[in-house]
Amino acid sequence: MSKRWQVAMQSLIAIFVGVTALMVVSYEWPVSVVVILMFLIGYSSARHFLHSYDEEQTVLLSAIWGLVFAELGWLSYYWTYSYGKSLFGGVSQVTIILLLLSLVASKAYQSYNKHKAIRFSDISAPVILTIAIIFVMFAFLNSVTI
Repeated sequence: MSKRWQVAMQSLIAIFVGVTALMVVSYEWPVSVVVILMFLIGYSSARHFLHSYDEEQTVLLSAIWGLVFAELGWLSYYWTYSYGKSLFGGVSQVTIILLLLSLVASKAYQSYNKHKAIRFSDISAPVILTIAIIFVMFAFLNSVTI
């Protein structure tokens, strides 16, 4: 698969499988291992996505995205909540959040690559979807009561 949308789907699938697997098995691992592995997942998925655009700053942009993954991986190590316990141990909130943020980032990059500026009309739908899903997850699907 070499079309850009197919490469983007491969990256999203890699994020889903990688982060889900890591969150399922890492509950007794040292936090440093989880953070490093989250960095590698974010870095490699961003590098794979950016490679389809022949981006000159692939390493820098991938490292930044890996850092975002590492930071959220550190946070989720201490605060993990999963949905659907029967599905491979459950899909953690951080997996869903990182998928949504990756979707927004990919649309922003596509808009910038095409127009040399990020147009709000290109990213408004993914941003609204991301905000809505994260709000519903935190407000209604957590077991934490306010």
